[in-house]
Amino acid sequence: LKQAFVVETMSDENKQQDASEQQEQKPEYCSVGKVDELWDGEASSGSKQVDLVVGGEAKATVLLTKTDEKTVYATSHKCTHFGAPLAKGATSGCRVVCPWHGAAFNVKSGDVEDAPGLAALDTYDVRVTDDGEVQVAIQPRKRRNKLEGAADDDRTFLIVGGGAAGFIAAKTLREEGFNGRVVLASADETLPIDRTKLSKAAHLPVDKLVLRDVAWFKEQRIEVMLNHEVTGIDAAAKKATFKDGTTIEYSEVLLATGSRSRQLPELDAAKFSNVFTVRGAGDTTELAAGLESGKIKNVLFVGAGFINLELGAWMSKYDLDSVTYLTRDARAPLQNVLGEQVGQMIKAQHENKNDAQFLAGSIANVNAADGAVTSVTISLKSGDDQGDEKASTTDVSVDAVVVAIGAVLNTEFLRDNAAFSDMDKRGALPVNGFLKHLQSGAFVAGDIASFPYLGASDMVRIEHWNVAQQHGRVAALNMMGRSPTPFTTVPFFWSGQYGSIRYCGHVAGGAPDKIIVDGEPLKDNKFAAFYIKNGKAVAFASAGRDPLAAAATELIRLDAMPSVSDLEGGDVGLVARLAKVSPDAHRSCVTRMCGF
Repeated sequence: LKQAFVVETMSDENKQQDASEQQEQKPEYCSVGKVDELWDGEASSGSKQVDLVVGGEAKATVLLTKTDEKTVYATSHKCTHFGAPLAKGATSGCRVVCPWHGAAFNVKSGDVEDAPGLAALDTYDVRVTDDGEVQVAIQPRKRRNKLEGAADDDRTFLIVGGGAAGFIAAKTLREEGFNGRVVLASADETLPIDRTKLSKAAHLPVDKLVLRDVAWFKEQRIEVMLNHEVTGIDAAAKKATFKDGTTIEYSEVLLATGSRSRQLPELDAAKFSNVFTVRGAGDTTELAAGLESGKIKNVLFVGAGFINLELGAWMSKYDLDSVTYLTRDARAPLQNVLGEQVGQMIKAQHENKNDAQFLAGSIANVNAADGAVTSVTISLKSGDDQGDEKASTTDVSVDAVVVAIGAVLNTEFLRDNAAFSDMDKRGALPVNGFLKHLQSGAFVAGDIASFPYLGASDMVRIEHWNVAQQHGRVAALNMMGRSPTPFTTVPFFWSGQYGSIRYCGHVAGGAPDKIIVDGEPLKDNKFAAFYIKNGKAVAFASAGRDPLAAAATELIRLDAMPSVSDLEGGDVGLVARLAKVSPDAHRSCVTRMCGF
């Protein structure tokens, strides 16, 4: 009886302690105003940034998102990618979209729903009183670690490729509670980096480029194998072989080997010390050092795509003698993607702010001394993209040459593999809406994946940073074998030149039937452009018009873009249109995009 009494007494003490802890953990709330006042009594949904002020002191800043007349959620207010203020983005149902780079977050859970967000948002308890007063907890909720209490798992998940897709896949596996072995095998010499920074801030050292450090990978129990180039996949035996002879048996494999810079035989970076490509960490280190020291005064860019244009804009802070872009034809830069009006705006910006010249032609001769290129002879041509006969030549003196003319897919190791015999001529592998290559059973992500988009019968392959990251996230969820998760992301990319250009969507076949431009790009350096295909606005680009790109991303996803006639009539109010989208559009989105 005495023993029983002691046990019962201790139990009462424990109960009292639990009650005390619960009392201590009870959140402190801050009133931020009434619903009608916060949203001006007009909008039925939307997001607002507010400070949580207690005793005259701001304790925190949160994003309030109203999803209907009675429901309000609170999250942290900055995008976890580059810190953009989410209140200046677009709200779509329970999603908030970053105005800068298109990351999307679920305001209920804080979860990342679309790349390039690198972490979830904090979430806060919210209560709305009967008279409409909105009260928000001062402290965010503690996010549950899904690995805590997760069952032991004897499976091995192998990720081949250390780029955007591979990194996010490994990260997602741990975040979602996979407790087995995760191996990230990369042919690179460094940990996964933010490749988008290479052309926008070429001076950054490697430690400023890596997405996570060594300690993080160790903490997450992710085995990283650097300098490990894959040479074979035995799909039947579920085994991968690497160049050094290492083999790994896997339960599931994600192939995300990406691509490498296409080389010009006459300007091979391996042959000349002052020829550069922009792909991996360290590729621009010597280039940046030469610019900083003043040794590089004359730069030739071979190709006038996004990478070289961004790099040229970054170089404008240096006192250069000449900046030359060599292109295949006389069209404006990026005209094939963004249209002539926007292309002419970009061309004028580079001419006016960096004294750049654009030459259409081809390389006739390369002059070199002591292992470095000294000048390049260019055969010029004029006219449109049909090309005229070569008319003359010109010599361009160079201290540095940057070659960015496309990419080569890293899938040669699969070319003679029967399990991957459906690889296309360029080296891409077809996958279904869940990013699975059905013939081999492997998951495939990033540049090398050819996937269904918007339910269309044609497969697409898109080399965008956010697509690769979201591929990695979706592939990881499906590798775990839970509820099938389809890929439903609308591609989004941004280009930092003389101001930011944002683009979302995809034009099948590359060329739109029509481009509707709102604004005067060449005059104002601002515009909103709609790309029409088969009678629908399927893509959008803008500069100086945020948050239209964020809104357009959601409208394309929800199949709710303005009609061509509306656009031609000047209806470009995308944010207001998004606020009026019915909940049914959100529910039908997955079915429409994945075609099932």
